[in-house]
Amino acid sequence: MLDKKGSETVEAALVLPLVILTIAAFISLTVYCYRCLDTQCALQETLLERAAGETGLIQRFYETHEFSFPITGIDRLEFQKTFCAHLTEYDEDALVRAGGAVNGLFD
Repeated sequence: MLDKKGSETVEAALVLPLVILTIAAFISLTVYCYRCLDTQCALQETLLERAAGETGLIQRFYETHEFSFPITGIDRLEFQKTFCAHLTEYDEDALVRAGGAVNGLFD
C-alpha cells in the first residue's frame, strides 16, 4: 500500500494559500465598493446642500470627485474612479405661477 499521509499535506500546502488569497481579495473588493458608495453619497449630499441655498426657476448643479483606493502588498495597485453628480432643481411653485410662459422650456 502507498502512504497517503504526505499527499494530504502537499494538497493542503497548495490549496490553503489560494483560499486565503481569495478571501483577502473578496474583503478588499467589499471595502472598495463601500468606499465608492460612501463617496457617491457624500457627493450627492454636497449638491443638495448647494441647492438648498439657491433660488431660481430651474437650477442645475454639477460636481466631480476623484477617488483612489490604494492596495499595498508585493505590488502597489491603485484603483481610480471619477464620480460625476448632476442635480436639477425645479421651483414648482414658480413654474405653476409662470403658466404658459414656460411651455416650450422642457422640450
